[in-house]
Amino acid sequence: MINKKKGVLEAQFNWIFIVIVGVIIFLFFINVVNKQRETSDQSIINDLKNHLDSIVKGSAISVGTLYTINLPPKQALVKDCMVEDEVKFKDSRLDGIDMSQNSFFSPELLEGNDLITYSLYFKAPYIVSQFLYMTTDNVLFLLVENDDGSFASDLIYLYEKLPFKEEDYIKAIVTTAELIGSSNNNYYNIHIIFFNQVPESSYFYNIYQNEPRLVIYNIVDDGNGIIDFDGYNIIEKYDYDGTTVTLTGTTHTLDLASFMAVIFSDSIEEYVCGMKKALLRYQNINTIYTEKTRRLSSYVDNNPTIYHSECIDFLNDSIDYFEEIGNSLQIQIRNGNTDLSFFDTELKSTILNIKNNNLELGDLSCPVPY
Repeated sequence: MINKKKGVLEAQFNWIFIVIVGVIIFLFFINVVNKQRETSDQSIINDLKNHLDSIVKGSAISVGTLYTINLPPKQALVKDCMVEDEVKFKDSRLDGIDMSQNSFFSPELLEGNDLITYSLYFKAPYIVSQFLYMTTDNVLFLLVENDDGSFASDLIYLYEKLPFKEEDYIKAIVTTAELIGSSNNNYYNIHIIFFNQVPESSYFYNIYQNEPRLVIYNIVDDGNGIIDFDGYNIIEKYDYDGTTVTLTGTTHTLDLASFMAVIFSDSIEEYVCGMKKALLRYQNINTIYTEKTRRLSSYVDNNPTIYHSECIDFLNDSIDYFEEIGNSLQIQIRNGNTDLSFFDTELKSTILNIKNNNLELGDLSCPVPY
């Protein structure tokens, strides 16, 4: 009897021992898999960092060029401009890509097979900074035709400026009827752009059935039926909750780069966050051009027989314009302006004056500020 009990106890002990060893082995392999996953993620992040660094640092080569990089399966990138100012893998404990020195614009969630990057120079009117745009193959850009055919040339212009290939199926032109009849099975994020047309709630009922994030923008004309993508624009932001379309904000752009920055962003807040970094650089660059123009003015003034008599007047006017921009930027940066309305009230006309002065100086064979 004792031997039988002893045998039972030994058998139970053996099973307990086997279970413990099995759990240890199981945990060991889980740890190995997790470490391999972290190593793989870190390798991808390093590749991504190198890729983005090459775009940002090699601006003379990469501006205007489209790049793609494969994302790992079932992984998504998250952009944070407001707090950490980085791009990182969603739910990852690893450090992200520091973007604090760059003006970058994208949806907040970057999910798909391919990360797509593009860049343009922000000009106001001279080159201020390089803007970096990011999206994925699961984000769709829809440009909506007006029923009366108005702004058709502007729509085509913007469609051609969006850098994606038609065969990638991430940009399209649609009529309002086609938009109303659209369904969505492939895209988690849809950016819809109207041209001086207030969107109606009936436009979005079908396309919202799978509840993608709808980012709705309306480009407002200048009051004379003109939209100038290379100049100043007002853009309205609308939200749709499944029932109602609501105007939630308005923002402003100064050129094509800043316009693209809006439509690549999910919200006006994200756009403004990226623009704040650009405005700091704008202030520094403007200071350089102000000082350069002062020196040019002094040189022309001291050599009156070399240059046209009007050169000095245009240069002095340019100094005044540069100073106006500098003062405006200083005030707005200090006050933390978040709606960028000063683009309209303070910068728009001054930028145009600088641009025109530069052309006049060039026509007179005078030295030019930029």
